[in-house]
Amino acid sequence: MRIAGIQYACVESKQDNIKKAEELVQSAVDSCQPQLVCLQELFATTYFPSRMDYDFFGLAESIPGPTTDRMAALARKHGIYIIAPIYEEAEPNLFFNSAPLISPDGKILGVYRKIHIPLFDYTLEDESNGEKRHISSYEKFYYTGGSEVPIFDTEIGKIGVLICWDNEFPELWRLMEMKGVELVVSPYAMSRPTGEFYREQWLFEARCCAYYSSTYVMKVNRIGPEGDMVYRGRSLVVDPTGQLVAGPASEENDDIVWADLDLQKVKELRNRRPRLMNRRPEVYKELAQPLAGASTIFRGQITPHGEPG
Repeated sequence: MRIAGIQYACVESKQDNIKKAEELVQSAVDSCQPQLVCLQELFATTYFPSRMDYDFFGLAESIPGPTTDRMAALARKHGIYIIAPIYEEAEPNLFFNSAPLISPDGKILGVYRKIHIPLFDYTLEDESNGEKRHISSYEKFYYTGGSEVPIFDTEIGKIGVLICWDNEFPELWRLMEMKGVELVVSPYAMSRPTGEFYREQWLFEARCCAYYSSTYVMKVNRIGPEGDMVYRGRSLVVDPTGQLVAGPASEENDDIVWADLDLQKVKELRNRRPRLMNRRPEVYKELAQPLAGASTIFRGQITPHGEPG
């Protein structure tokens, strides 16, 4: 399987963003002939959840709808799969952060809806100059969380999707492994300061998730400044052993990352490390409880580094 991730800077114009996505998909097809292309989280808009504004509800649209129709035409033209994450209005006043998977014949095979919806506002220190970098996400203001973890069984492989903060929840990774996933594609809108610590953290997370789930992982992040937020790209692909096989892409520019995947490697590693057959679900039953113990939930002030003080 050959895959490609496309990262780029967004502007206020939704139509300009969609046009840029179309041009970059064309560039990916011309340069590396991928079978699957993934765009970044909320690819048709800026990351509007960084502030609260009722006008932004007008950015939502149905699936299928105008934006996915254009991506479907592109998928048909090039005979490729496209993951096209957008702001969805599934029903009147019911909104999701969604990632439809479009097949090479232009059909929507299914939709992954972001499950864990963040709400936070804090600062991080830029290692290069000591400046305080504001990080905010008011996603709970705009949409609710999905409740399904689909695995798309395609002719090129078994594909799962996790959107941004969903990657922080290991329960989802184990569940996808149990469903036989071979590639997890993760569209992001991840804002971070400069510095080697944040670069390594970005890669470290992907390596851990790939290794402990024995699956390929592709992370696709946006780039560029948007108000107080700065997105630093570095899209990448990691194999099931945790090795970096493509990227990181640019921190500052539109870019395409691509890789060839050997899905036989997934099967071989799972045979060598048969975690699933050694699971003890009866021991983990507390994981299904709705809340952790009150003493483990932090409710205090956030320090400048975004960690409990």
